[in-house]
Amino acid sequence: MTMWAIPRHGAYTDPLYQGMEAKGVSVKSGQFSFAWVKNKVLRGDIVHIHWPSYGYPDKGSTWYIAVGFFKFCLLLSFIKLKGARLWWTAHNLLPHEPCRFPFVDKLGRHVVIFFSEKIFVHGEEAKAVLSQNFHRVIGKTTSLPHGHWIGYYGDLVDKQQAKLALGIAAYKHVFLLFGQLKPYKNVEGLIRAFALLQREDSLLLIAGRFTDPDYQQGIVELTSTQPHIRLDAGFIDDDKVPYYFASADAMCMPYTEILTSGTAMLSMSYGRPIISINKGYLRDVIIPDTGMLLESIAPEQLADAMQKTVGLAWNEQKIVEHVRQFTFADAAQTLLNAHNEHGQGI
Repeated sequence: MTMWAIPRHGAYTDPLYQGMEAKGVSVKSGQFSFAWVKNKVLRGDIVHIHWPSYGYPDKGSTWYIAVGFFKFCLLLSFIKLKGARLWWTAHNLLPHEPCRFPFVDKLGRHVVIFFSEKIFVHGEEAKAVLSQNFHRVIGKTTSLPHGHWIGYYGDLVDKQQAKLALGIAAYKHVFLLFGQLKPYKNVEGLIRAFALLQREDSLLLIAGRFTDPDYQQGIVELTSTQPHIRLDAGFIDDDKVPYYFASADAMCMPYTEILTSGTAMLSMSYGRPIISINKGYLRDVIIPDTGMLLESIAPEQLADAMQKTVGLAWNEQKIVEHVRQFTFADAAQTLLNAHNEHGQGI
C-alpha cells in the first residue's frame, strides 16, 4: 500500500512526509492525471491532496473552465473507483487565487469534501471555521499540527550582519511582510497603516513574489513615493530567508482571510513576533508572548498595534520555545493514527 501525495515536494510537504517515511511509510509523488491514476493507483492506496484547486483551470473561456472542472470531478471519481482512499488537508477555506467564476471554487470544495474519506486541518479554530462554511466536513475532520521550520532554511544570523547584507541601516526598526504577495494579504492596507506611523527610524520591508501583475503594479505605485518602504519583489532564495527574518523586529500579517498560515510558523521559528488578525488558525498558535491579534485590520488599528510592538521587549527565545511544540513528526503521527483507525497497518 502506497501513499500518493499531491504535491509530494515543498516546504510544507517535504518535512511532513519525511516524518512519515521515518515511520516506514512509502510516500510517492502523485499528479492530477487520468493516466497516473490508471497506471499507478491501486486498491487500498491513499491519495493525499493539499491544494485541489490546482487540479482545474481558474482562467480561460467559460467552456475551458467548465470542461476542466468536469474532468477534475471525474478524476476524483476515478480515484475512488480504483479503490483508493482520498484525503485532503485544507490549507485554506477557498483558493487564494480564485477562479474567474468564484462559484466554481466553492463547488470544488463541496466535490472534494464529498469524495474525501478524511479531511485534515491545522487547529481547532480552523476546524470550526471549515465546519461553519462546509457542514459536510463534520465527522470527517481531524486536527493536526502545522510543524515549525526551526533550522529548515538555516539558523538565524546576527541582526546587524543581516541588515548589512540586505543594505538596511543599522538603526532602523524593521516591520516585515514576507511570502507570496497576493491580494488577500492586504499589502496595500499595511502600506497605509505604516504611513500613519510617521516614524523615520522605521522601515517597512515587503519581500516576496507577486502572482498577479496588476496587483504588483498597484503596490509598486503605492510604494514608489515612500522612502521608508522597501519592496523586494521576486522569489527569495532559501539561503536569504534567515537574513530577512534576522533583520526584522516584527512580522506583519494583515490578511483579510486566513485558515492556516505557514508564514506565521516560519516567523515564530525565527523568534519574531506577529501582528495579525484574530481569526482561524492564529487563535490556536499565537499567545501574548508571541504576537498581537487584532479584531480589526483597518489602517488605524494596525498602525496602533505596530506602534505598540516598538515599545515591547519581545523574547526571541520564548517565541522559539513556544513554536517548538508544533512538529511535523506529530503531524505525521496524526496521519498514521487516522489510517490505523481502520485497523490496517501501513
